Amino acid sequence: MADVASVERAAAALVPLIEARAAGRPLVYWGHSLGGFVCSSLAARSARVDAVVLETTAPSVRAVAEAWTPGGLPLRVTYDEALLAYDIPAALADVDAPVLILGGGRDRVLPVGLSRQLAAALPEATYLELPDATHFSTGFHPDARAAVATLLAR
Repeated sequence: MADVASVERAAAALVPLIEARAAGRPLVYWGHSLGGFVCSSLAARSARVDAVVLETTAPSVRAVAEAWTPGGLPLRVTYDEALLAYDIPAALADVDAPVLILGGGRDRVLPVGLSRQLAAALPEATYLELPDATHFSTGFHPDARAAVATLLAR
């Protein structure tokens, strides 16, 4: 069974491998959905980051938990505090690389408002919202591809 500590150990072990594989090429960390948290954790550990792309994600696991918690129902919902510690803006605070945030206007998995919150929390980032894109189509949209090409050209 995976837990937060296991994910963190795996991330620490992956960074040297990722950097070695990227030798001589741009190193872009691209995280989709909840992978945005893993991606940000990897980027924070990396000695070299050329760009970060965060696709249909959220500023924190706490924000996702709040978005998924049904309002007005008499439920008591608890979450693992270690998981709730995942916070993308905090993870990227010391990462000196351009960040592109992609939001899907028709995202029904992670509401686009979460991508907007992330963009607000990372004011230096470029935010692109694709009104007709879904959670799973955003990264394939031609405008998203063009934005990534622009990001890499910097």
